[in-house]
Amino acid sequence: MNKHILPNLVISLTIILLLSTHVSAALTNLTMLDDDFESDFSLWTDNGIKNTYGFYICSKKLAFFFKELEASDNHNNIRIPSIIRKNKKLWPRFLKGLFDTDGCLGFDKKHKIKHYYPRIHLASSSLKLINDVKKILVELSYTGCQSYAKNTKPGSKLHRFEFKGIEKIERWMKEIGFGNFGKYSRYLIWKKFGFCPTYISLAERIKILENKIDPNKYYVPVAQLGLERFPPK
Repeated sequence: MNKHILPNLVISLTIILLLSTHVSAALTNLTMLDDDFESDFSLWTDNGIKNTYGFYICSKKLAFFFKELEASDNHNNIRIPSIIRKNKKLWPRFLKGLFDTDGCLGFDKKHKIKHYYPRIHLASSSLKLINDVKKILVELSYTGCQSYAKNTKPGSKLHRFEFKGIEKIERWMKEIGFGNFGKYSRYLIWKKFGFCPTYISLAERIKILENKIDPNKYYVPVAQLGLERFPPK
């Protein structure tokens, strides 16, 4: 057995629970996982990160299971398992889980004052993963742009695929959606107000949705920017 599989296994499974909005339900599923894979399971909370949960799991059976799915201990060389690539019925659920954890929903200004134009992107140090995701998304008619940038590690690149536009994002929400409320809350604000402020916390977004915060407060009034062209009537 590859000794490096277990540490990666711990990290990937921890991410799933960190992003779960239904912790009790997640713990129930993990208990079942514990029984099925003859594993040692322990839970931690906080661990230096506010309002987070995670767990450690150690199981040879589970490690072999991930190895059969072509799991790699090299983050620069991971890709979508062939069993998923070859089965189109699995694509929506896989994409939802992948983008819930590693994807991003954002909004651009595009020469306007507020962030109104939606975009979804995925970034990874693995070019193989981005190529696999791009191939699936393009086949599902989510055409976009692939690019790369310098990574934080010297000599490495961060590969990225992004698609934009109101029609694509609305279709994404119908066909795939987000299970991560952190991302879904951005969509809800955008639908309600026509824009979504950036660089605000989930707590702030919840208050916006509850009408306890006016999202316009995050933008400087047009008059203060010197962009007011017409005097008030």
